[in-house]
Order: sequence, then C-alpha cells, then structure tokens
Amino acid sequence: MDLLEELKARVKEFRTDGYPMSIGEIVNLYENDEMVINPNFQRFFRWTQGQKSRLVESFLLGIPTPAIFVYQRSDGVWELVDGLQRISTILEFVGKLKGTQGAVLPPLKLIGTKLLPSLDGIAWEESSQNTKPLPKSLQLDFKRSKSRLKLSRRSQMRTLNLRCFSG
Repeated sequence: MDLLEELKARVKEFRTDGYPMSIGEIVNLYENDEMVINPNFQRFFRWTQGQKSRLVESFLLGIPTPAIFVYQRSDGVWELVDGLQRISTILEFVGKLKGTQGAVLPPLKLIGTKLLPSLDGIAWEESSQNTKPLPKSLQLDFKRSKSRLKLSRRSQMRTLNLRCFSG
C-alpha cells in the first residue's frame, strides 16, 4: 500500500466533529462530572497567573482561541485531550477548579492584563484576597463566550491522542 492509500484509509478513522461551545456549558460539563480534564496523557497545569489573566482578557474581548479537543468514552463522559491550560484557567477564574484531592481551589485573581488594565485585581467574586468582583454583566458575557470544541467518538482517536499529546 502506498502513502496516499494509507492516508486515505487512516483519515476516516480519526475524524472529529466541531462544535462552538459556551464557557458556561464547559463549566457545567465539568461540575456534572461529564468532562474529565486531567487524564494521564495531559500535561500538568503550568501557566503563570499573568498568562491565565490574559486568556480571561481574550475571552472578554472576543479574541478567538484555539480549539479544545475531547474524546468521548464509552460511558459518554468526555476526556480532555488538548486544552488543559485553557479549561483549567476558565474553571479557576469562575471558582470551580478542583485540586487533586477534590477540594475547590482558590479563584483566580487577574493580574498583568495588557489590553484591559482595569481588570488588574479583579476576580469572579469579591473575596478575602483583596479583590474586586467582575461586574455581573461581564460575568454573563464571559459565560456566554464561545470556544471551538473538537469531539472524537472513535476508540482509535484515544490511542492517537495518547501518542500525540503525551510528553
């Protein structure tokens, strides 16, 4: 079999469907244990507070972000394949991210934003961290912001994902 024939045969195995999904929907999937964000092949959460803050700023400004890739297991639960930093940042900002022991981590306080300097010191809600809350209208805008999600339902995709996205 030559390269073109191999490619034609394999492309069908790894097809994904794309969906625009709101941040609010992503948060709900996580809260309802319908999306696992830390499968073994994901890298550890390593972004700085400034990088996380700039992602939140991007969503508020409507700046497009790269697609998030998930694999649907046989039980219907989605496993995150690529996009751990982005999803973890979203969850940390809204105060929903759980640590390895299952406890909710402290919410993200924004720092070092470049295009919206008034975001500096803002958090989702007022807290003891000397933060100002994000106004309700902007919370709604943030939750309604969309990200592109790529979903694979095929078992071969999980194998490929383990190979492509691990170390």
